[in-house]
Amino acid sequence: MKLRTAAALLPLSLVLGLLAGAPSAAAQGTGWIRWANWAPSCPQVDMYLYPFGNSTAQIVLRHVRYGQVSPYAALAAGTYSIAMRDTGAAPTSPPELSASVQVAPGTAYTIASMGPESHLGVQVLAERMSAVPGRARSSASSRSH
Repeated sequence: MKLRTAAALLPLSLVLGLLAGAPSAAAQGTGWIRWANWAPSCPQVDMYLYPFGNSTAQIVLRHVRYGQVSPYAALAAGTYSIAMRDTGAAPTSPPELSASVQVAPGTAYTIASMGPESHLGVQVLAERMSAVPGRARSSASSRSH
């Protein structure tokens, strides 16, 4: 009987051991970011992402047109500066729009230029990556249900 019980527990212990050895994306400190140009008054922009306090851009997207949304990019959790410049402007020129984002492990963000020309700005939208039981999944946590 003891041998049969031990043999039955062996597969379970192997699975638990494998799960414990494989860290999740959140445990590794990874977040995700994507870019969107949702401002009709910004026909094209170049978008830059800088680790906070560093003048070397980690991500650069050029010629992002109105209505365009990039795929998600994985990056280490931390604080980042965002700069949006007119397409073709020098990377050292002052940005037209800027913001900062604190990327948390396991969280995705959309960085979007939004608003009419008179109130143009950058919005940092935290995304919900899983469905709430009993509700359809909404991509932006700032949306009302």
